[in-house]
Amino acid sequence: MAYLRENLIISFDDFGKSREGNQKILELVRWKKADRVAVLVNGAVNEKEISELLNSEVKIDLHLDLGISNEKGDALRRSFLFLFYYFFFGKISAGKVEKDWEEQMQKFQILFGRNPDGLNSHQYVHFFPPYFKIILKLGEKYKISYLRFGKNGIAENVNSISGILNGLWKRNNSQFQKFSFDSSDFLVSYNWIRDFPSFLEKLTSEKTELIFHPEREKEFEAIKKYF
Repeated sequence: MAYLRENLIISFDDFGKSREGNQKILELVRWKKADRVAVLVNGAVNEKEISELLNSEVKIDLHLDLGISNEKGDALRRSFLFLFYYFFFGKISAGKVEKDWEEQMQKFQILFGRNPDGLNSHQYVHFFPPYFKIILKLGEKYKISYLRFGKNGIAENVNSISGILNGLWKRNNSQFQKFSFDSSDFLVSYNWIRDFPSFLEKLTSEKTELIFHPEREKEFEAIKKYF
């Protein structure tokens, strides 16, 4: 199904989350399965892995994170905990996040010797409107060309996560339009898609950024099978 590749931007998230995940991503990069790799600079990343990414043809993006653990539970529970942290703890206030993300940008520059090719975030937190303003500002300051957003919206709006992001996309779109960032036409994550073969068959000529988390065995196998 190689012909589908021209309609897709295949992105691998969470490089740095675990050594096993890193090795799976690098294996797929060697097989030319990836267009973009998103790096957690505060994660487990070593010089050999960095060198291999730099010597590949993939775009290397900065995967901004909040530095809090919010991985367990369904999307509604995680959203509730996120809002609780934001409004009552101050640990992830807009001011604190702006400072942290600036530091992550600088750490990326030290590790990779250059600016990232694009910006996105762990668990799509940059769609949260106060943070969206921060990532726009950060991208403009460092002249980053690509931002994960989706110029025409969220594809496969079928579950709670994609539904939340779709609502946030509508709220952020007017801000996005004020800048000249490049982005895909549509945005979708593999784990939002109910029928993957059907999804691939319905692809149009518009570009869709398709996000995978290769540390998950199911997604790793799906990449090998379909691409």
